Amino acid sequence: MNDYTMKGKKILIYGAASYGKRIYERFMENGYEVAGFVDKRADEVTEFMGLKVINPESSLDAYEDAVLFVAVKNVFEHSNIVKYLLTRGLHKIIYRSYAVLTGLGNDAQKRINRVYSLIDEDSFSEIMSIPAVYEENIFEKRDNAVVWEADEEMVAKIPWQSVFTNRKKENSSIWSSVNVAQLIPHIAFFSYLLGNAEEGAEEYLEFCEKAARRQEGIAITERWKENVIRNRKTVFQQMNLAYELEPDFFVDNAPAAEWNTQTHCFNLKSGKHRAAFLIAKGNKYIPLRISKNDYALYCNGKDDIVDEGERLYHHRILHPQYLKLPFVEWDFYSRMELVLLQFMTRKFMYPADKISLSDNSMLVAAKEDFGSIARTFSYLGMYVERLSCDEMDLVKKIDRLMQTPAALKDVDDIGKNTFDFGLIEYTLYAQMDQEEMAGKFKKGIFLLGAEEELRGCKGTLIFEGIRGATVWQLVLKE
Repeated sequence: MNDYTMKGKKILIYGAASYGKRIYERFMENGYEVAGFVDKRADEVTEFMGLKVINPESSLDAYEDAVLFVAVKNVFEHSNIVKYLLTRGLHKIIYRSYAVLTGLGNDAQKRINRVYSLIDEDSFSEIMSIPAVYEENIFEKRDNAVVWEADEEMVAKIPWQSVFTNRKKENSSIWSSVNVAQLIPHIAFFSYLLGNAEEGAEEYLEFCEKAARRQEGIAITERWKENVIRNRKTVFQQMNLAYELEPDFFVDNAPAAEWNTQTHCFNLKSGKHRAAFLIAKGNKYIPLRISKNDYALYCNGKDDIVDEGERLYHHRILHPQYLKLPFVEWDFYSRMELVLLQFMTRKFMYPADKISLSDNSMLVAAKEDFGSIARTFSYLGMYVERLSCDEMDLVKKIDRLMQTPAALKDVDDIGKNTFDFGLIEYTLYAQMDQEEMAGKFKKGIFLLGAEEELRGCKGTLIFEGIRGATVWQLVLKE
């Protein structure tokens, strides 16, 4: 199909809401003919701005030559909308490609995307021909983790889920080979100094005192405590200034790390304060200085998990070549995993003077995270059973790509095993035998569900966040 123009064409607007109203007004003010709106809510909203609202599932034959403008704010939805409309016989579509917004996309997609800017600027006179695009080329696989490389060494951004402390002192410290997100005294202290927590100094000082008592000859006096806090405040201030004024600081001074072939994660050789600081600042990746050979072992994956962009990914795929794969819920799941890990460490491991969760087990039953939650906790050395979902072929591909530990098992039902923890979406939990569930988890059941679903559930609220347009909560059932 050749290029097309909007002038003289009937225009359909996809989205009978506030953004659709604004686009409608722009078109009308500039002499264009809007024939109607298209919206899946057509059974509820039959008319909008005096025009008919058409269900996209109904016949669109009468609009075969119309130009359709996707007026949906959430750009993540555009790709699926376009793919569906192509099957309905509409090919003249103006939409925002997520690929373009991430710096990718082909020339045609960039030209189409430019139309939005021109309309926002009310520059209709500059809109010339528009390319007809039959297929949404939404993703181009490339390495997005490497920051710097030379000779046999490199710096790459590694997700916190795959970064652990030094493993060479496993017999002398409870802080050896634990995930950097479990450096809770450090993270809490930095969060306190950042103004994001009411407490933190006392917890960090207690950590330092315990470390000092394990060494002979150190007198823990009030002046010693003052010096510890002052010293760490100075470290914090220097890192915070560098973070604000020298963005390359954490790359130039990236902590050295090595690949652990047994756990399939990186162990820091040094730099745990830098890692803790970045987590306290909300960073999801830690720049690490590693060997190119170790990085090749980390990237190992051979499976191609992209099947023409048909799926809507809820959680980012934490592999260097897929970090820009479009997703919709990265912040929700990543924050939830971080809060959950820190809560479990504080509540269940601290009392036993332990940090590692490696002696614990968990059942995970979540529907839309593509196996991420179970994968994260299996990296911690836990035995994890994951209840199968509709996307298991994809989930297992990601497992192979991410070299998920063999301690993670997929099951079709909850079975007879008992676990230390259960993490279950409420809609699944409501279908289970409640008495059986009560005796199945020795330390607690974490329920994940919409706020209204969990309103009557007695328990400790651990996490609250937005997934889609809904407030979700994570509650420890007591």
